Amino acid sequence: MSSPPDNSSDTRGRKRRRAEMSPESPDTDAQEHDGEEGAGSASDKDGSRNGHASSEGGARRRRKQQHSDGVTRILTDWLQSNLARPYPTHEEKKELQRLTGIEFQQVGYWFTNARRRILPEMLKVENAKRRAEGKPPIVRQTDQWARPLAEM
Repeated sequence: MSSPPDNSSDTRGRKRRRAEMSPESPDTDAQEHDGEEGAGSASDKDGSRNGHASSEGGARRRRKQQHSDGVTRILTDWLQSNLARPYPTHEEKKELQRLTGIEFQQVGYWFTNARRRILPEMLKVENAKRRAEGKPPIVRQTDQWARPLAEM
């Protein structure tokens, strides 16, 4: 008679062993990772979701975290008032970090994404208003190293 197959490299075997190790909580793995982010992280303070989501095939993947409405409003307001130069300086990012409570790097990532996703529509709406008022349109600088419009 042969011995049962070794499931040490089998995904199902790992899940089974994990469940056997902590029978009180079926989602212990997600709880462990939540705790690793630190008790003082912004995601804990603003109540946004944290942890893992199951996907097809049993692989685990991080859930998309969204910033709170207050954080988004502060960052969007800054972007709206700086349409021509949507690149905050280091000092401006530090101030936005202080106001929002999110990490400095997250501020930078938010603006990178916002310039691609939000800014084109903001410029479209703002330039339509300016055209109606007979004002020239806002021409966006393409990157933070671009020369100011007055020098062109």
